[in-house]
Formats: sequence, C-alpha cells, structure tokens
Amino acid sequence: MKWSLEGPGSLSSTTGPSVIYTPPATLSVLTTATLTAALEGTGLSARATISVAPAVLTGGVLFYKADGSGTVGSLGPGGAFTPVKAYAAGGLPAGTTHFGKPYELYELFYSAVDGSGALGTFDGTGAFRRLRIYAAGELPAAQNQVVSLNERLVFYKSSAGTTLCGSYGLDYGFSNPVTQTGYSKEWNLVVRVNDANGVFFYNQPTGTGAYGTYDVACKWSYLRLYHNLSANWSHILRTPGGVLFYRQSDGIGALFTFAADGAVTQTGTYVSGQLARGWEQVVSTSAGVLFYKADGSGELGTFSGNTYTKVKSYAAGELPAGAERLARVGD
Repeated sequence: MKWSLEGPGSLSSTTGPSVIYTPPATLSVLTTATLTAALEGTGLSARATISVAPAVLTGGVLFYKADGSGTVGSLGPGGAFTPVKAYAAGGLPAGTTHFGKPYELYELFYSAVDGSGALGTFDGTGAFRRLRIYAAGELPAAQNQVVSLNERLVFYKSSAGTTLCGSYGLDYGFSNPVTQTGYSKEWNLVVRVNDANGVFFYNQPTGTGAYGTYDVACKWSYLRLYHNLSANWSHILRTPGGVLFYRQSDGIGALFTFAADGAVTQTGTYVSGQLARGWEQVVSTSAGVLFYKADGSGELGTFSGNTYTKVKSYAAGELPAGAERLARVGD
C-alpha cells in the first residue's frame, strides 16, 4: 500500500499496511488534510478527508444569551471577527449569571439562581467540551460575584457580607469550602487584580474599595482600604496592561496596577472622547479589550500608559447581536 498526504501534518511512512497521521504542532484555525491510499499494481485507491481543529480556540469570545444560545467567535489580526460556532437555545448551559476562568484555561458557567453550572473548554471548532456538569446546589447558590483564582473559586454574597472560597477536587467538584464573614454588604464589583491572588472589592456609589489576598488554604488577608477612588465605574477588568476601570455614562477610563500588598499605581488616564460612552459589555481578550453593545456594534483596542489604540470598530450587526454576557474563551 502506498500512502500520500495533501495538506498540513505528516505521515509516519509512505508505504505499508497502515500509517499514523500526525497533525501540525501549531494550528490557529480549523483546516483539512486529504489522505490517499493506493494499492500498487491495481489502480485502486481511496481518499479520506481529515478535519484538524486547534486544541484551543485562539482569540475566542463567547456572545451568550440566558436561554443557553450564543455564538463563539475568534478575533484575528487587525481585529477581524470570524464566527466559529452558533448555539441554539439550550446548546450551552442556560441561566448563566457569571463566567469564570479557572486555571486561566477552563471556562466556568455559573448560575446564581440555583448553584448549577458547567466546566469545560472550547476547542478550535468552537465546540464546548464539558469536563463536569454541576447540578443545582453543587455550587453555592445566591452569590453576587464570582472570582477565579487559578485552582480556587471565591464567591461573594452581599446580603450576608460573606465570601466562600473553595478549590477544585480531582473530579472538578467544588471542595473544601471556607466561609469568611465580616465583609461589607455594599460591594458591587469584585475582581482579581494581580498574580498574587489579590482581590479588589469596589462600591460604585461611594467610590470606596478594599483589597486582600486568599492563600492556597483560602485564608483571607485584608490589606488595604481605599477612600479616594472615583465613583460609578461600571466595569473593572484585568487586562495585560493593568486593571482597566471604565465608566459607561461618560466614557472615562483609567488603568491601574495593584502590587501584592495592595499599593495602587495609576498608569493610564483616558478622558471622555478617547473611549466611547455607552458600551454595555467590556471583556479582555487575547486580541485586546472588546467593547460591545447589544445591537452588535463594538470596538477593539489596546491600552498602554495614557495611550489607547483603536484596533477596529464594528458597525451594528458586525458582531453577534443580542448578547447578554460576553466572556473570553479559549487561549
């Protein structure tokens, strides 16, 4: 038998009763290869098409609706958006109120309504590969904020002024939960802000904040209280250049870095006009920070110091419309 290959990858041999196909080591988009087997001296042959998908979606963004429908897409060079996979209602876990990024690798869907959810990854075809489904009550219910700290999850419940920190077991179950009490009941946003497992708590109406860390045993160490922050930041998110604060009402922004001890340095200031006002969703992706409105319009940009660089603008309908939540997925 003679074997030949058209497309990416390689064969272990070109002759013999069987061969092993090895896909390329790096791949950014779904592609195909064609394998041909020819029986020498007979003129007989057969061809097979091999679909090769990246192990992880590159530049991935999930545009999610509460009924479990949505679109997974990829942001490529220059901000070019490519829809990768569309999900009908129920194709993804419905009722998700929060997303997480455990280990900076997996995708967590969490419903605060009943403590249900799912954990998995999106491959290069946009398919969600479930690692675990959480039935109602397997995750803490009625939590207002969720923060991923590598192998740990931290839930904040405003009505009780508590956090609940736990880790993933061998079966990805939520295990060894530790409850901490005595927190303010008025925090509106809770965000991881550095590699030191530092968590920032923010009160939108007053502009006050607090900072502390959770160790590997989920012990909380309170380190800082902030009184001089601006009020009414609508979005706070960690980006490669620092922690971005964005105010939807007027388009003002600021970039900060948080040291392990909670010391804050402002590295960027963005006056009204540098950033557009009115963006409803903001998410940090591997291609930059994506600003989004439900009409499917958006803008992709990067931040460095006081400089905001617009990578691409999207007119209404150029991005999937109607999304209620956005999440970075894949790499």
